[in-house]
Amino acid sequence: MRTPSFIACWSAHGGVGRTLAVWGVGRVLAARGLRVLLVDLDLESPGLTRIVGSDGEGLVEWAVARGGVQALVERCVPLGEGLRVLPAGRLDASYWDRLDGWTAEARDVAWGELRRAIVAAEVADLVLIDAAAGASRAAERGVRALADRVVLFTALDRQHVAGTAELRRRCEEAGWRRAWSAARCRSARTS
Repeated sequence: MRTPSFIACWSAHGGVGRTLAVWGVGRVLAARGLRVLLVDLDLESPGLTRIVGSDGEGLVEWAVARGGVQALVERCVPLGEGLRVLPAGRLDASYWDRLDGWTAEARDVAWGELRRAIVAAEVADLVLIDAAAGASRAAERGVRALADRVVLFTALDRQHVAGTAELRRRCEEAGWRRAWSAARCRSARTS
């Protein structure tokens, strides 16, 4: 069993193209023969779930039910050869109640279980995570538990740059210096 790479796409603020980047990169990599799983970890603003048009159960329901590997696979939406999406959840009127009832402690346990279940399911060579925007500790805990690497997204204004600097500091604390160096080189060429 080969462990997939887990890459989180994270930003200090919304509106920087993070969700569309996850969607587009996932589609391109799947077209090139990789098995890609996209995970909508932006539970407060599940854009990836909306792009896919999923109306089924997803991550929230899986975690609340404490589902196993097979239950996780059943909640993944296949989108063609090699591409699957794990939506945030069923975006019905009770979604927010299910999300509000999910305690921080239960979420922390679920992130570790989620990573183990994805590895055990053997459905992906690469897992791209659309992380929640913001520098909250809750968002950080999800990223730390799941990601091997982090790609930071930002806009070029003071608020975004200041927030991204804070995320960079947290990434360095987590040991993600190499991933940040690559992103810094890229941003230096484009600015």
